[in-house]
Amino acid sequence: WSHSATLDGALLNGLLHAEHNSDEPGDDELEAGREAAREEDWANAAEHYDNAAGKGNLRGLTLLADCIYKGRGTRQNRTEAVRMWKLAAKEGDILAMLALGDDRALHDNNGQALIWYRSARKTAAGTPDIDHTPLVCLRMAQYETRYTSRKKALALAAEAQQWLAEAEQLIRELTAPQPAQPAAYDMESLQLD
Repeated sequence: WSHSATLDGALLNGLLHAEHNSDEPGDDELEAGREAAREEDWANAAEHYDNAAGKGNLRGLTLLADCIYKGRGTRQNRTEAVRMWKLAAKEGDILAMLALGDDRALHDNNGQALIWYRSARKTAAGTPDIDHTPLVCLRMAQYETRYTSRKKALALAAEAQQWLAEAEQLIRELTAPQPAQPAAYDMESLQLD
């Protein structure tokens, strides 16, 4: 998905899910695909996303559709990608809804784009997540509230920026060199005679 955020989505996703415990079918394949995407090995990423999607993983389907839409690691087929996003969106995948909105906006169909962004906002209500909340806020500011209320648009844009600022701070903390850990105590040397 094209967005104006300065963070690389794949990097952020990888860092935030680095210690992800597999609970859903296809999660291991999904994480392998994300790792391949971080390394820009798109053919491998698409294959892993396809395997994840084959196990019923909606995010795998959404990310595979993104590869197909952009022609990354596979033959480009925007019609097929949109069909796949619609399947994932129907099952509640927020990023698929955002991708469908972005596709419609790219084709100057702002009305349909707004419908998809509103669906994403409604689905995301109550479940804020770094995967989608900043994008939902940004898209709503770009395509709806800017035309109805400049103040609301600014508030949504600020919320999106705050989410990204917090994520960037966490990335800095997690990637900063760690201070040397104190030596562990040798329990035998602590025993009294």
